[in-house]
Amino acid sequence: MERFFQPDPLDVEYENRTAVCLQQGLMRGDTSDCCNLAYESFMCYLQHYGNLVPCPQFYPEDESRDVRIARDCMNVLQVPEQMLRAYRNGNFPDAPETRCLLRCFFLRSGLYSVDTGFDVERLYTRDFEQPDKRYLSSDTRTKLQELRGSTGDQCTEVYLAYRDVFGELGRPFVTGRVLKAAATGLVLCDTHVEPTTTGCPTTTTTTTSTTSTPTTTAAPETTTLFFNYKELNCQNCGRMFLSPTGRLSCCKCMKSSTPFGKYFF
Repeated sequence: MERFFQPDPLDVEYENRTAVCLQQGLMRGDTSDCCNLAYESFMCYLQHYGNLVPCPQFYPEDESRDVRIARDCMNVLQVPEQMLRAYRNGNFPDAPETRCLLRCFFLRSGLYSVDTGFDVERLYTRDFEQPDKRYLSSDTRTKLQELRGSTGDQCTEVYLAYRDVFGELGRPFVTGRVLKAAATGLVLCDTHVEPTTTGCPTTTTTTTSTTSTPTTTAAPETTTLFFNYKELNCQNCGRMFLSPTGRLSCCKCMKSSTPFGKYFF
């Protein structure tokens, strides 16, 4: 909670006062009332730690959101299935796919910036369950700054920073666990399923009870009547008149046309 408050630079006792206030609140309050404990803790920081920071602060999401981010990166970068299976087994080869995947993940999760590099304050906040002050040490900042000027490649910079600088801090290699979960989901989703539907047959098959061999007979041919738009048709059967000799007569029922013949629309 301390990142939401700005202490006075001349105050050297703010941490001790805040710790005493928090301890007293736990002793006199109901430990089963989470809402009241949260409020009392907030008031201790507000009264003894410093002024409330007016700017928006980074708030870490749960791990399921990180898994979705990693899965999106794998899809966007089109990571090969062979690499996904390696990630699923907990193996992360030093390959261009792995390096750029890490860059994409840290970039989208707000922990890395193209212009300024890693944000150690946000890395520290992300691991609030196991806070590690080494994130904020000058040694960590120096190592990260040296990597920015030596690699010339952001994917390599992110990979080496994760492997050699802060991978073991806070929750050790938590990003590897996230990538493993994302790869597992993608490999399972990509399982190929053969289609079971077949095309409709064009013939009719009938099987008699006296033999085990089916007999196939062609479907009976049906006569199709053609009703052309604004063409003269027979009033009796509906067939269109054919007049190769100039006489309008029906070739089926031999009915002749009349000046008042119907038009079918």
